[in-house]
Order: sequence, then structure tokens, then C-alpha cells
Amino acid sequence: MSKYPDLQVASEAFKKRNPGAFPEYREVQVVMPEDAPDEPESELQKLVEGWLNFKGFWDRSKKNIDVGAPPMGWYYHLIKPKGNPILLDIVIMTNAGQWFEVELKRPKRNILKHQKQLIAQDPERRSLFYDLPSFRDWLTGKIDGL
Repeated sequence: MSKYPDLQVASEAFKKRNPGAFPEYREVQVVMPEDAPDEPESELQKLVEGWLNFKGFWDRSKKNIDVGAPPMGWYYHLIKPKGNPILLDIVIMTNAGQWFEVELKRPKRNILKHQKQLIAQDPERRSLFYDLPSFRDWLTGKIDGL
């Protein structure tokens, strides 16, 4: 008999006491400000992508890869990621080797369980945003020279 618990058959109480080993039990607080814009999520995506382009990140597409290396790095926006449990909306990769994932939401839109789990697993590199300023401030604090 092992001195370590069998995590495959761990009780609910054990999982709740040990959220570090069970991402589904990590809590992610998502509070939408009352003054958050109520426009479609697609509008927020355009704003974020425009800002990334302005800052030297290029959309990772065949057209851009053929041109050469971008000044700061790449981003990849998942199109219609519904039901995708492994990535958030936008993946950002810097030329220095850093990576980040962001989930974009609008008021009255629920964050899904798997999205909460992904953010909870690595909150330093994954986050949720409801507007461009909060995204811009967060990413600027993470990447030198941005």
C-alpha cells in the first residue's frame, strides 16, 4: 500500500481541500463591472487584435508567416472555439518565448467551466477580459518593452 493517496479515486472532500492537484476545484472569480460595454464580443475581439497589431504582434496566418518575423511576436485567434476545452480565445506568443492566453467576454455571457479551469491552472499567463483597457494594462505589465 502506497503512502500517497490515489488521485484517481479521491473523494470530493479531498479534491476541495487540495485544489492545486485538481484544477476543476480552483476558484476563479469573474465579476463583470456594471459599466462594461454591452456590444458584441466580436467588437472586443477586433479592438484587441487591432491593439496587438499596433504593438507589433501579427496574426499567425500563411500571409504573415511568408513575410517574416513580426517585431514583437504572434497571436492566434481561435475562430468559433465553442466546445474547445483546450484553448482560450486568443493565444499570444512573444519573440522572447513567452506565451499568454486570454478569454474575451461581454456582460450577460457566462464563462464556461473549462475556461475557468484553464485560467485557474495558470493565472499568471491566462486571464479573462471584458474591455480593451484591462487587457492592455495586463499584457503591458507582463511583456518588457510593450
